[in-house]
Amino acid sequence: MEEIATIVSTRKRREINQEEMDNLLCFCEEFLWIDWFDKLIIKQK
Repeated sequence: MEEIATIVSTRKRREINQEEMDNLLCFCEEFLWIDWFDKLIIKQK
């Protein structure tokens, strides 16, 4: 989970393209972290 947090923290400084977003969502979904990821995105907005 720390790895994902680091990736998102690094990438939020620039625009995430669709492919990267899809890959990240697939990775999160694989570990059932969609809920956690959704909360993180909401917090960033």
